[in-house]
Amino acid sequence: MINLNGGVLLFGLGELGNHILNFLVRTPRIKMVTTADINEERGICLTYQAMYGAFTEGLFPNVRFYKADLMNVEETAHLIRKVKPEVICSTAIIRAWFLRQPLSEEVQKKFEVEGFGGLAPIHSLNLLLPYKLMKAVKESGVETKVVITSLPDVTCPVLGKVKLTPTVGGGNFDLRVPWIRKIVSDDLKIPASNVSIYLVAHHAWGYHFGECPYWIKIICCGDDVTNKFPPEKLLPRLSDLHSRTYIHLGGPLGDSGMYYQQAIASSFVRNIRALYFDTGEIVHAPGPAGLPGGYPVRLSSVGAEIVLPEEISLKEAIKINEDGGIYDGIEQIEDDGTLRCTDGTFLKFCEIEDTAKKIMQILRKHESQNPHTD
Repeated sequence: MINLNGGVLLFGLGELGNHILNFLVRTPRIKMVTTADINEERGICLTYQAMYGAFTEGLFPNVRFYKADLMNVEETAHLIRKVKPEVICSTAIIRAWFLRQPLSEEVQKKFEVEGFGGLAPIHSLNLLLPYKLMKAVKESGVETKVVITSLPDVTCPVLGKVKLTPTVGGGNFDLRVPWIRKIVSDDLKIPASNVSIYLVAHHAWGYHFGECPYWIKIICCGDDVTNKFPPEKLLPRLSDLHSRTYIHLGGPLGDSGMYYQQAIASSFVRNIRALYFDTGEIVHAPGPAGLPGGYPVRLSSVGAEIVLPEEISLKEAIKINEDGGIYDGIEQIEDDGTLRCTDGTFLKFCEIEDTAKKIMQILRKHESQNPHTD
């Protein structure tokens, strides 16, 4: 009997997770794609639909599903020991809409009455499941790589402070790199494959062009052409692309937002493949080595290695990302993992679970009383 342990273990089959799954099952040579979700009925359905789609295209991946609750660290650790994945990717989050849409004044007031406010509640929900997963990975004793999707610019450095560091994230500023390649390709009349980018930027840079700090080096056919694309030329075009992407596709949560999720999924799938197949390719990714923000990194079976041109030091790159984090409301990540926000709120790492549970209780109570509002 063939031992099918190993491969990729994917936690979470929401919209992003489903896209990632469909890309993975169409990737030849992955030994096994294992999916896990707390919703067993939905999870089985999506897993097998992805498998059948691959079969239709003449690809025959090994696929299986397990019901899993990341809040249960012991059971998650047992699953990881059972599967022994080379790479884990987690897209699991508690409340997607809460992380993306502003809260009503009524809910904000409820939070304030309970002693919460500002950005701290959002980050408690961002951090809780990645924290539980990394505890389970540590408890399992399995040597594996972990790709986190939940705001890795912040999640990875917070978890890194308490020695639960994921390997790397994905998406965020990386989603702007193809835009830059296209702009350079069009202007210089060369194939996009001949354009190499080295970009240092925080998640916030992709939404605050012209304000948030960044550093970039652009190489075409071996020549440094960065000076041909100064901020006053590059940033307005990126801002225009950003507006058109969100407005004409309805935004990430609009009617056509599913198409934008495919682009986000592509970033994570590329990182998963690079780690799994030990490609050693240089990509852009947030949160490597538990650092804040995003960097050029080399991904391989070793993990994520930051690769910077000689013109910029790691210290300078970290400072750019720390300054960029302010535009996402991050004032400081302290040595004990405490997250201090620019609005004066803070989240003690040791209180993440209790905070998240209280926030969810408030939201559930509000929704039960106002089923048609946020």
